[in-house]
Amino acid sequence: MLFRSGSITALSGVTLNGPVTLSGVGTDVLPGIGGALLAGAAVTLNGEVYHTGGSQTYQGAVTLGNELSIKTANSPVTFDSTVNGWSALYVDSGSASTTFNGEAGGTTALHSLYLQGTGPTILGSAIVDEVLEVRGSVTLRGDTYSSNLSQTYTGAVTLEADVSFTTDGSEVVFYSTLNSDDVARSVTINTVSGDVELLGTVGGVSRLEIGRAHV
Repeated sequence: MLFRSGSITALSGVTLNGPVTLSGVGTDVLPGIGGALLAGAAVTLNGEVYHTGGSQTYQGAVTLGNELSIKTANSPVTFDSTVNGWSALYVDSGSASTTFNGEAGGTTALHSLYLQGTGPTILGSAIVDEVLEVRGSVTLRGDTYSSNLSQTYTGAVTLEADVSFTTDGSEVVFYSTLNSDDVARSVTINTVSGDVELLGTVGGVSRLEIGRAHV
């Protein structure tokens, strides 16, 4: 199934109730759907751009078949299940939320994951082959964040589990605060030989214990 910008832009929304393979929605500049996109079952994303005016919700498992960009016009992007596939994924929801309720890369590691929106992000465990970048504030609900290259967290980070951050010789950088929720949490940062940079306050709001850091 293929969506592009044009007459389809006038649609208020699109709902897909069965397993589906998509080859793209709109272009990098123009949304292909004026409203929301809801995929209610498993979906394979083969195209390079998925651009909507409204929200995007993927209720079933998502398989990435290509390096791709998911964009909205300041509307939420939500993955309710897992996301897998050795491809780079860029998500930009503008000032709205980005939510990964399932694991990213748990079965097949993503090539890279770039969460580019400035709104709040919820991220379960994430395993990528190269780069992991989160621009907005993020709540980390998983216990594993693993990459071979760098990890960068630009906004405030809140932990809802005991967490390990792992790279294969590349840096892990927290540009803002690093806190737990209302429960004391432990953090392990293992970069082998890469730098660890904690540029904001650590544990300033809620208790946080850094067990060890291998650098």
